[in-house]
Amino acid sequence: MYISTYPIRCKHLFIAAVSAILLSACVSTPTSTAETSQQASARPSEPEAPSVLIKGKSARTILDGIVKYRTQKGMRIIQRDAQRVEFSMSVPKSNPPAEARMLYSISPAPDGLRLSAQVFQVIKQGGKTQTSDITSSLRDKLDEELVTYTR
Repeated sequence: MYISTYPIRCKHLFIAAVSAILLSACVSTPTSTAETSQQASARPSEPEAPSVLIKGKSARTILDGIVKYRTQKGMRIIQRDAQRVEFSMSVPKSNPPAEARMLYSISPAPDGLRLSAQVFQVIKQGGKTQTSDITSSLRDKLDEELVTYTR
């Protein structure tokens, strides 16, 4: 007897697509093309997570700006310390229940502070939790958002 796994795969694909759409709507901010291209050309080799170098601001000031922006978008703070902040937002109408998480972290750099962002999708099903890193699918939107914190 053959049992198709197609409906299960479609559900996971649907959840991933809904998460990506939801998060892309959350991270979209207006920026000019000139500012974005200047920032892109000033970056050294790209690390795995999107990041940007910020000069002349304290870690607290940067994280306060992120918290203000993300909470306005409906996300809630899960954890915050001096160098990182993590947000969460449930994905509406997802079956099994899913949650989108964003993690911003700050690390020292020679000329300032390096701010990086990662996005995860957390699916809870049958007592198990599955976490997937979906940062790469939202890289363009994250790059745009990170540039706004340099101003």
